[in-house]
Amino acid sequence: MMSIKSIALGSIIIGMLMHTVGVAANGTFIDTLNRNREVVIGDDALRAASLVVPVTQTKVAPAETIAEDVKRPMVDGFRIQCMATSQNDRALKEKNALEARLKLPVYIMFVAPYYKVLAGDFLTRAKAENIQEQLKKTGYPDAWIASVRVYSSQ
Repeated sequence: MMSIKSIALGSIIIGMLMHTVGVAANGTFIDTLNRNREVVIGDDALRAASLVVPVTQTKVAPAETIAEDVKRPMVDGFRIQCMATSQNDRALKEKNALEARLKLPVYIMFVAPYYKVLAGDFLTRAKAENIQEQLKKTGYPDAWIASVRVYSSQ
């Protein structure tokens, strides 16, 4: 633990350095110390240091589908959260299985550190509850209704 004397001494030393070195206009003391010593770190160096995590390939929606989604207004509504996982590939697998089973849109929402799998675009809670009961009986006992923004049916 640092004592008050250590902190005071450190402040005095930094003050003396700032006065001696001078701080560039519109810069900080650290900027002045680092001037002309910048280092560029490329992707290869980041990968070698394991700072860049490769992203798995996912299926991208066709441009016309994205354009249609942009045209559809969003309103307050409900979706059913079927599961949450920290694994992107597991979320994608569940999404595809649910879309095939329910014939409803299924979405993956990333809220760090989880990928949440949500089904449907329900304007009323009653409609969401009907599908929630089906899901609870078919392998998703913890499915719950989330109040979110959904695409309207227009």
